[in-house]
Amino acid sequence: LFDYTGDWNDMFERCMSGQIEFGHWYKHVLGWWEAAKTRDDILFLFYEDFIADQEQYIQKVADFLNVTLSESEMERLKEVTSFSSMKDNSQTNYNHVGRRPGLPGFMRKGKVGDWQDYFTEEQNNKFDEMY
Repeated sequence: LFDYTGDWNDMFERCMSGQIEFGHWYKHVLGWWEAAKTRDDILFLFYEDFIADQEQYIQKVADFLNVTLSESEMERLKEVTSFSSMKDNSQTNYNHVGRRPGLPGFMRKGKVGDWQDYFTEEQNNKFDEMY
């Protein structure tokens, strides 16, 4: 996978057919999604929720972990979990792991709905049918 040189369309087809490392993404996620219905030690998080209300999102994680945050801790967490901060951090952007030279880092724009700039209408329909 790290030496992959194909384009987006080829990678999309490989992902949809499970021909990537670890197989189908949804099979992995679905197992945890189902388990979360009966367990209280699994927390699903969605990027869209983070963008909508970063502080509430951080508080949700803190509550899940049974951690009380001071105002200064909350402010610091808001700072270090901002998209710009994480994109500039090589530990979160993985720009040193398995990336071909010249490619952008793992994190792209931090924009909700950015997938629409990559998926064709046909790919979107195929994805919706599978997931």
